[in-house]
Amino acid sequence: LLAPLREKTDEEQIYQGEVVLYYPKTGLDGALRQIYLGIAQVKEKVNLKLGAEMLKQALSQTKVQAPEPYFELAEAQFALGQKEAAEKSYLRVLELDSAFVQAENKLGNLLAEFGRSNEALKHYRRAIELDAKFADVYLNLGLTLRGLGDLPAAEESFRNAIKADPLYAPGYRDLGSLLLVQGKIEVARS
Repeated sequence: LLAPLREKTDEEQIYQGEVVLYYPKTGLDGALRQIYLGIAQVKEKVNLKLGAEMLKQALSQTKVQAPEPYFELAEAQFALGQKEAAEKSYLRVLELDSAFVQAENKLGNLLAEFGRSNEALKHYRRAIELDAKFADVYLNLGLTLRGLGDLPAAEESFRNAIKADPLYAPGYRDLGSLLLVQGKIEVARS
């Protein structure tokens, strides 16, 4: 009776089944219903495979002019390893809303992963034009520039990430790492 109970892990505490519509029970029909349910499945990754398929089918049946369902589909496809499909979905988001900053950033990440660094740089720079306070984009830009061997530009990008958000730990981490590689040990330490 005095033995401690085993605590559930975070994964064990997260519901992993199908998401169903609670409210309203009626009035949301057809493809629109499937889009909402599909987004609910993939948003927190509770039922990723079913949700992605549901979203894909619903979006193919109706011409939605909002970018968000396509963004959620792209995120799900990326998480499922369907990267070519994710690229198409991110591009669809940008067709519908050319100022969708997260889609520019995520598409940049995907292209960088494919080894298409120059295309990735274009999307990161576009995201920065849209939102100069988005620290993640500066970090991703810096990582890509570092991979291309442009260390001064990478350093500037990491510094811009920190300037955009002074509490952004990844910016400090990657700036310190870059400075260390360059032999600037004392500056890297600080």
